[in-house]
Amino acid sequence: MKASTKRSLSFLISLALIMLASLVYGMFIRGAYTDIQTQRGTIAVLENKLAENQGVIQRIQALLSRYQDSTLLQEKVNLALPQTPFTSQILSDAQVLADVNGIKLLDAKIETQPLRSRSVTTPKFVKDIGISSFQLTVQGSYEKFKAFLAQLENNVRIMDVQTIAITPVIQVSQDGKVATTVFNPDEITYALKVFAYYQNDVQQPVTLNSK
Repeated sequence: MKASTKRSLSFLISLALIMLASLVYGMFIRGAYTDIQTQRGTIAVLENKLAENQGVIQRIQALLSRYQDSTLLQEKVNLALPQTPFTSQILSDAQVLADVNGIKLLDAKIETQPLRSRSVTTPKFVKDIGISSFQLTVQGSYEKFKAFLAQLENNVRIMDVQTIAITPVIQVSQDGKVATTVFNPDEITYALKVFAYYQNDVQQPVTLNSK
């Protein structure tokens, strides 16, 4: 075969391969490439939407967490400073603490005090503070009373002890004609005046600050 014929044949074969490659590219590769580009664009859009949705979800979760925390905080505040005098809680707490510390609760009297007057500088959203004053009479040893007093003042409900009166119990026994005075350290009587505080929504008259 002549060299010129070989060259012509090679040229024709190369041309046929180029045309075939162009045909395959046009029929298969170009369409697949276009689909791939379209799918990439769709995936990019979906990824952006997913990122946006994740950001929204995270913000919602943060808000829910803050709401739950504020709800728990409000519950704790309501236990420490209830929105009513809630005198039944005071009596219940006093009885439980007396039982726990092994002393006797002899008497309990409750008296709700008038609300404190508001000042002109007090914001309107700040609630008035009421006071429930109550007298407790308990009996027991000094050590047990100290534990009772500490737990009373550190109770969840905000309380503070105003006064304490101590009265020892003296027993007089007669042995024939001789009278003997006996002091029992386990039966000391304590009279306490305690203030417990609460919130109140009723608006009180404003007290002007005088100079």
